[in-house]
Amino acid sequence: MMIENKSGDYNRLIKKTLEFIALYYEHGLQVPDNLIQNIGDFIIAKKLYRRFSSPHIHRLTNQRHNIFYHGRQKLNLNIEINNLKIKVETQKKHPPEKSSNKPWEYDLEKLNPISPTAFVGKDKVDIIIGVILYFNDDHSEIEKEVIYIFNKNDFKYFKNDFCPIEDYKTIAHILYVKGELPIEKKRKVDFYNKSIYKNLFLKSENNWEKIKSLL
Repeated sequence: MMIENKSGDYNRLIKKTLEFIALYYEHGLQVPDNLIQNIGDFIIAKKLYRRFSSPHIHRLTNQRHNIFYHGRQKLNLNIEINNLKIKVETQKKHPPEKSSNKPWEYDLEKLNPISPTAFVGKDKVDIIIGVILYFNDDHSEIEKEVIYIFNKNDFKYFKNDFCPIEDYKTIAHILYVKGELPIEKKRKVDFYNKSIYKNLFLKSENNWEKIKSLL
């Protein structure tokens, strides 16, 4: 559907989805992944509307781009701006992984596995937006949202290494490492705990210019 003046609608969708998530959490039920994905979609759609399609932007720049929200109807394509294809991948931030009896710990932000068709073929996309959501204790509020924007030049950094699904790809931002990790965990962490990945995430956080430059 085409988004026109939907900022308020997305605020309501975010609020109602949070209520569902908190209800699941209150009753000790596993929060369905589609609720997490949906709330990330709504957050990004609202931000894109405000940056590229709102009446305010139109008055300032004399430009107003058409935004289409597809939701989860298609495998890779969640949002389009003009003909620019965007995939949104949202992940709830998990607690740091640590040992109960040994002095090691590490923390990361990681995207869910992404289908190889997002990178090649007729269903490939132009932009992948990773959304990491930090919830409060009862999951009724989002305390922090971290947004990473990757363009086609960045896609080569998405790897199948340590991805649980064959041929799918992912990427991870290592936040910190403490102590001596077990061998298998160390291999995974060391793979992403490099300056090239640290710089990529640093340059990709809230980098809306990667989208603007393609419009």
